[in-house]
Amino acid sequence: MILFSVAFLPQFVDPARGNATAQLVLLGAVFVVVQLAVDIALGAGAGRLGARMTDGRFSLRLNRICAAAFVALGVRLALGS
Repeated sequence: MILFSVAFLPQFVDPARGNATAQLVLLGAVFVVVQLAVDIALGAGAGRLGARMTDGRFSLRLNRICAAAFVALGVRLALGS
């Protein structure tokens, strides 16, 4: 995170537009707010997906899809193409 802040954010600071420190603080705050929103959305989505994955029917479908993929890969490997 520090490396990102040091390497990326200063590219958007224009000393001609005012105090560079204030611009960096503002850009950092905007980045934190946006990242927090993304993290909350990912966490909520992962929670919902995790709840669905514990459903027996979904788990059975997922196991069948994985089995079909492994069989297809095995056949491809056996045929050498």
